[in-house]
Amino acid sequence: MSLLDQSSIRVSGLYGAPRLPAPLVERPRLLQLLDGPQSLTVLRAPAGFGKTTLVSQWVRSHRRPGVWMTVDADCGTRLGFWRRLEELFRAAGEGLLQTTEGRAALDLRGRVIRLAAAVSRPTVVVVDDIDRIEDGGVLDDLLVLLRHGERIRLVVMTRTSAAFSEPEVRLEFQPQVIEGGDLCFTPAETASALAGAGALDIDSDLVRDVTAGVPFAVRTLAAEASPADGGAALAELLDQHVKRMLRRSYGRSAFGRFLLRTSPAEEFDADVAADLAQVTRPAAVRYLAQAEADGLGSWTGGRAGDPDARFTFLPLVRSALWSQLRHDGPDLANELSRRYARWSMTHGSPYSATIAAVRGGDLTLAARAIWPGFFSVSAHDSARTVAALETIPWRTLHEYPALALFLATQYGASDTGRARARRLYTLAAASARRLLQAATLGEVERFAFSVIEMVSSRMIGRTEAAVAAAGRVLQVYRGFSAAARQELDGMLASRLMLAGHQFWQAGEIGRAIEVYTEANLLAADEDAEAFTVPLLAAGAAVLGNLPLAQEWIARARRLDWPVDEKDDYLGSPYHLAEAIAALERFDLTAAELHVQAVEQTFSAYEYWAWFLPVQAFVHAARGRPHAALVRLRAAREDTERPPATAELRAVHDVVAGLLHVSAGELVLAERAVAGRSPASAGALMVKALSALASGSAEPAAELARAARSRARDPRSTAIALLLHAAATIRLGEQKVASVSLERAAAVMDLNDLRTPLAFLPPGDLRAVGDVGVLPTAWLSGVPRLFPDAAPRYDLTARETRLLTRLATSDATLADLAADLHVSVNTLRAQRASLYRKLGVRCRTEAVEVAEAAGILTDAP
Repeated sequence: MSLLDQSSIRVSGLYGAPRLPAPLVERPRLLQLLDGPQSLTVLRAPAGFGKTTLVSQWVRSHRRPGVWMTVDADCGTRLGFWRRLEELFRAAGEGLLQTTEGRAALDLRGRVIRLAAAVSRPTVVVVDDIDRIEDGGVLDDLLVLLRHGERIRLVVMTRTSAAFSEPEVRLEFQPQVIEGGDLCFTPAETASALAGAGALDIDSDLVRDVTAGVPFAVRTLAAEASPADGGAALAELLDQHVKRMLRRSYGRSAFGRFLLRTSPAEEFDADVAADLAQVTRPAAVRYLAQAEADGLGSWTGGRAGDPDARFTFLPLVRSALWSQLRHDGPDLANELSRRYARWSMTHGSPYSATIAAVRGGDLTLAARAIWPGFFSVSAHDSARTVAALETIPWRTLHEYPALALFLATQYGASDTGRARARRLYTLAAASARRLLQAATLGEVERFAFSVIEMVSSRMIGRTEAAVAAAGRVLQVYRGFSAAARQELDGMLASRLMLAGHQFWQAGEIGRAIEVYTEANLLAADEDAEAFTVPLLAAGAAVLGNLPLAQEWIARARRLDWPVDEKDDYLGSPYHLAEAIAALERFDLTAAELHVQAVEQTFSAYEYWAWFLPVQAFVHAARGRPHAALVRLRAAREDTERPPATAELRAVHDVVAGLLHVSAGELVLAERAVAGRSPASAGALMVKALSALASGSAEPAAELARAARSRARDPRSTAIALLLHAAATIRLGEQKVASVSLERAAAVMDLNDLRTPLAFLPPGDLRAVGDVGVLPTAWLSGVPRLFPDAAPRYDLTARETRLLTRLATSDATLADLAADLHVSVNTLRAQRASLYRKLGVRCRTEAVEVAEAAGILTDAP
């Protein structure tokens, strides 16, 4: 029996089944798994997880006929096993077998087939402790029993991962496998176990946290804990209990020393176990097999000794062994932890390596370990790694910016940790910048610290510093030696993508595409391309290079996307590219569907800011500019979303201005772009459209010409050229207009663009078409975004102030004059000028016109 086994007594029911313990924790969720239609069920977990109790409970609940066989030394061989099983069938009676004659005349396999054929009605065969079987042929025999016994249902319990784990078995029988994690108590089951043991006053949530729901551990604390015990006390109680059991079972034996010396390892193979314990590999394999047989841990990925197999101690066992090792020899414990950290670094376990290095007191090794998997941490790995790093004083983190940055990224994922995250980002940026000043710094370290400064600076809003650091990242990368490239192989693509993200967020999309292209060349497989290809598609689409965007979109469609990632963060750039490409076809429905596919991610990820212009175009094209303005305002005020960069906020200002022009609110349109970048190409285009709508063709032409000189991408260039052509046609300058149209047509044709046509008011679109430069096919199906004309009210500041008072107050003219500190006659003159500009005769009409023109509405 294992050191974690519990005693049991027998009851009637399935023949040979043990009695149920009292009190019993009801587990309907697991009983439902056992009730399935499968002919083979495997319960695989260390001792103490309640396998036997669960199956006994299932047998009792259904009063199933059959036999229960617990493997021991007498039936560990093939012959002994089948003799015992036949004896159980004969002893069970109940008409389970039709006949047992002729048994001696057959070979062993024939006896198995005869036994299967002789089963006369639906029968359950339970085999407990099947891992004690010494002859592997027994497992093959049991499969033969299932193949020839249509009425037989087999349930086996094992402490090892070997039994019935072969792919061919899974394919043929599709067994129901219940693992240790399934057998752990839920919070409700933990509370039930404590109540059944009379420990009602003990905090069940604390017990569940300390024990992870392992039934043996829960029952131990139910017996030994007191209501006053907190989490630390409960953990210490459990730790001491397991230590006593280990000492009683193994003492200072060679096996006991092996267990202690391998306890720094979370998950490991026989080779590292031999290295840590200073034994031969065969001895390590033998000891680990004994540890699994005794219920101290289990193998995954294969059997003991297989190249890919990994052994893991039960957490409560490892915790007890580790604390004993540190008590007996702290220096040895530290050295073994560092040794295991170095092994983990080379075997794809960066977080295990980091934790082991911190435990071993080597923070330089911890920083090197965490670097490869920096931005791909799982929730489980995150919690464990953060717990280890939180033991490091902040003053010490100044010397290890990689560790500070990792902590910052994890704290920043929660609302309560953002203040700490910002302090750590600041610390990491300053530390990396200081370390970069060292003249003796190697190229790999210079690359790493530049990446850390870049990311940290970006997260605290220091855009210029982040862009400069991104430039250094590229400079160092492009000068790498062959040795440096080899050392960083496998992570260079992800680090270059971070630099690309920085350029993108700073509005330098062309530079971002250049970096993404380099990262894509480094992508080793399709999994890596799932990170680069969508970004290249989005970048090309945003810049207005549709032929290139379509190439990348086609590649993205062919990708074997990770599960649930296509409509999440990873796939957001892909959907952005598809949405923009749909707009270029004026397919509003397709564009909207691609936005909706990832809209649920907008509260968590930065891509939301790039989808706003797409959403605005769709709303305006459907005649709903005010709905788009409301949505834009809400998005910009949503504090739950990642903040947009200054460059993107300027883009949103332009979007707001365009929507106001679409709504005929020319004053608000110009006000929207008067702030951050009033001389940008986008702002100038808003003003040009406003001028066209108000009938001011000459200013519109000048503004469009200025926009053309500042345009940095094909789409903006084409829009500016079309606006210039429209304005000059109004001015009667046909030749000038033709030149602009020819240039616009060349840009649009080369880049497969059509959306620039939608920026022309309908009358101007017809006039442009009449020139005969643009292909006729281009002019059909263009949505109407902007009005041909809209009134423009050039009010003075005093007139605007008076209008606001007239709209919000019922005060008389005399009262308003006193409030505004002017004479009644002065105010009367201002009112007359205001009414004349608005074309109205009274206060009510003035307010109606002002509201319709948006003059009284704040811009978002």
